Amino acid sequence: MSKNWKTRLTDTMTVITGLNATKAPAVQAYINSLTVPQRKALSAAMAQGGYAANPLGKAMETVERSHRRALLLVVTARANSGVPANDLARGIAAYNANPAASGQALLRAELSNLADSVMQLQSRGVGVDLTWGGWDGTNQRPLLAGCAIGQRGTNGPGTLGCFVQLNGAIYILSNMHVLRKTGTTDAAILQPPHLLGGTYFDEVATYYQGEPLLDAALARVTTGIQCSNVTPAGTVISGHNRNLVANDPVRKHGVATGARNGVCLGANPAQIPRGDLGPPVVMTDQVLIEQADDDASAYGFQVPGDSGSIVINAAGEVVALMHGQVPGNVAQGQATTIGAILDRWPGMAILGPGVHVAP
Repeated sequence: MSKNWKTRLTDTMTVITGLNATKAPAVQAYINSLTVPQRKALSAAMAQGGYAANPLGKAMETVERSHRRALLLVVTARANSGVPANDLARGIAAYNANPAASGQALLRAELSNLADSVMQLQSRGVGVDLTWGGWDGTNQRPLLAGCAIGQRGTNGPGTLGCFVQLNGAIYILSNMHVLRKTGTTDAAILQPPHLLGGTYFDEVATYYQGEPLLDAALARVTTGIQCSNVTPAGTVISGHNRNLVANDPVRKHGVATGARNGVCLGANPAQIPRGDLGPPVVMTDQVLIEQADDDASAYGFQVPGDSGSIVINAAGEVVALMHGQVPGNVAQGQATTIGAILDRWPGMAILGPGVHVAP
């Protein structure tokens, strides 16, 4: 049975690590710089190519195939032009240049010449267009979940996650770093934000409270403003669910990359220190969300502007709040569980369906 694309990449990295553990992280960094569709294309190329029957038998032929796959991966990573399709073309050319040579010998040679500096990720990522096609700065009235917002006096944008109710009022739920920039005191929230054409007449909410441990915050919607828990793509948000486990399919809608499909990888094992929201803290109640196999977007899964987007399950229930990209991996994002956010503000609930007028 043929390998799936993830298993092929994982098994190939095991081969590379076994031959040169020092250089293997540089190759892994290249893989991490690719979106899921780009990783699939690379893996598919590694699966192709004709192999002559090895006179030493099937076992030796299997080993040779694994080294050849690893060789294609390494020479592709070495190209590292910032355009994955070009990298792959160069990798295939280099791979085909020595069809009769030992795959292991060629692989060892490539790894010995692999400079770690060649593999350093650019500050905004390699292999994915993080400038995307432009933020969605549409003036949304009624206000919609997933639209662009920002604090008055700052550029923004961030994403309006969803609407919640607390003590009879309606609030915006988003990231604290979206609703309250460090060093600023202006409490007004604009839709759209300044950077996307918003003016002081576009005030829609007032900052209320934030929690640095969760990078979550609330802003009270201005009296008379209409709002609805529906995304610009038409996805309806309904209630919440505290049960989010590994392999659960999820969705999100961010200002930068629009509607996306993801999958929960489970609890985030990494510690996330934050000093940009006040006194230094280490975030709690964190999960990892990865771009799903059926998400064909060419953009990173969580990029600047998507901060504050909520994560929903297949039933449209809120399960988490996105706040950032996993460092060095454009296909993964970091999120805070909705259960922790609800516990921070007892009595808070996701706003029900329909268009509501803020009291």
